[in-house]
Amino acid sequence: MTMSASILGLMPALSRNASESGRDSGMLIGFSIKYICLAMALVATGVTVLSDWIVRLLYGNAFAAAALPLQLLAWTQVLNGVDAVVQQSMLARGHVAPAVRHSAIGLAIQLGLLVAMSRVLGLTGAALAVMLASAVTMTIDLRYLVGNVAAIPVWHFALGPIAAALVVGCALLATVQLAFGQRLLVAIGSWAIAMAIFRVLPREEMTFMWRLVARRQSA
Repeated sequence: MTMSASILGLMPALSRNASESGRDSGMLIGFSIKYICLAMALVATGVTVLSDWIVRLLYGNAFAAAALPLQLLAWTQVLNGVDAVVQQSMLARGHVAPAVRHSAIGLAIQLGLLVAMSRVLGLTGAALAVMLASAVTMTIDLRYLVGNVAAIPVWHFALGPIAAALVVGCALLATVQLAFGQRLLVAIGSWAIAMAIFRVLPREEMTFMWRLVARRQSA
């Protein structure tokens, strides 16, 4: 996806900063995880709402059934975006072997799930397999990051935003039968509820971000 390519373009800068020790480096890793998660989730929301039109426009009505797998893969990119930041932070701190090992485990799980689930559920099963394998890999990497690389507040920076994205994704996937306008309202409403419940963007955090930007501009 275009968003994934853009995030990968930010990785060198994240590497340079993550390689530094101290609280500020850990905070940068945490904020990078959080805001990439939210950005990817917003893109996934748009793809989900427009998935039927996207498939019909690109491939025709004969492939309309591919709209659901497309939506699942769009939300998988949220997990992949978070994991990309986590792995880059691990590599920047010199934890190369665990990053490679976790990727190999994730690949093995994905291959197994693809074979099993695609036989039962077809293309939708294959998309679900990729999503589940991505979730497992991200979880393994995130646990290692918190325990061995940077002890970030994992709920605030990772699990909370992911939970908010999960609420929105489930709401949209549960309303696939609704018209475009109705699904758009569901998207807006579910985002508002999720942001409020999980306090994804608290006021003190926004103040900290503004101060960080101002400090870097004055440097």
